Amino acid sequence: MSARIETLLLLALCPGVIVNGKIVPSLTQVTWEDGRFGYFAVPRERVAAKLAEVQQKNSCHEERLTLPNRTVLPDILTPDQHVVAIVYGMLGAKAIEDSLPAKVKAEYETKAGNVQFFIPFLTGSDPNARPTYKLALGSFVSTTKPFIQPNIAIPTEQVDFLQARPDGLTIVDGCEELDIVWSPFHGCELPDDVVLHDFEEYVDEFTLSFEHQNDYSFCDEPGTSDNIFCEELYITDCACQFWTHGRTERCDGGFFSVAHITKKFEEVSLLTDGPQDAVLTELTEGVYGIGAQKPCIE
Repeated sequence: MSARIETLLLLALCPGVIVNGKIVPSLTQVTWEDGRFGYFAVPRERVAAKLAEVQQKNSCHEERLTLPNRTVLPDILTPDQHVVAIVYGMLGAKAIEDSLPAKVKAEYETKAGNVQFFIPFLTGSDPNARPTYKLALGSFVSTTKPFIQPNIAIPTEQVDFLQARPDGLTIVDGCEELDIVWSPFHGCELPDDVVLHDFEEYVDEFTLSFEHQNDYSFCDEPGTSDNIFCEELYITDCACQFWTHGRTERCDGGFFSVAHITKKFEEVSLLTDGPQDAVLTELTEGVYGIGAQKPCIE
C-alpha cells in the first residue's frame, strides 16, 4: 500500500493524525454532486497582481504563495498565461448535519448549489516546487436559511438568485450578474492524458483564503459541544484546508463558457467581460474528507 493511500485511510479513521510532522485534524466529510469545473486562461501578470494584493493584507502567514516558474498545462497555455477556475456543484455538509441537534438542524441549510472561484496551481515560497496550492477567491450560495459551509477556507456569500439548468448557470445579486453556458452531461470521458499529468501533481491540493471568516455561529447553539467540526474549529484560524478523496470521479466536461459577467463577478474571477470559453473543463463528484493544516505554506 502506498504512503499516500495509508495517509488517506488514517485521515478517514482518525480525528487527527501526523502528516509530515504536523498535526492535521480531520474536521468533517462533504458530498459533492454534479460538479463542473471551468479553467480559464488569464495573463500571468493579472494573477500575480491579485496574489500581491491579497497577501499584502495577510496577517496570518509569513510565507507567500507564488506562481510556478514553469507553465502549467503547457499544451494549452502560453508562458505568459496562468488559469483561474469557476466551479459549480451541489455541496453537502451531511456529516455536520447528522451530528446536530434537531432544533439546530432545522434552522440551517446543509446542502446547496455552490459556485466557487479560485486560482489553482500555485506554489509556496519556492516557485520551482510542485504547484499544490490554490487560493480561494470566493464562493456564492442562495438559500432561504443560513448555509453551513463545510469548506473552512472558502469564503461564502449569499446572493439573490443562483440556479443551475441542464445547459448552464445564472447568478444574480442586485444589478450584478454572471451567466454561464455548458454542455449537457452525456456520459463520462477521461481528460486527456497530457492534461492529467498536471492534475496528478495537483491532487494534494491545499486551499488558502486570507481575507475571511465564515459564520459558524451554529457551533454556539446548545447541544453542539460534542460536534467534532465545532471542537476543532480553533485550528482553522490562519490555517489552510486540504481534501482527502474517499470516492471521486473525474471526467472531461465538454463546453463551458462565461456568456455574460458584470463587475462584481469580474473582480472575484479575474475574468473580463464575456463571452470567454474555458480552456479545460472537468466533471467531478465524490465524497471528501476535509482537514486543516498549520503552518499552512511550506
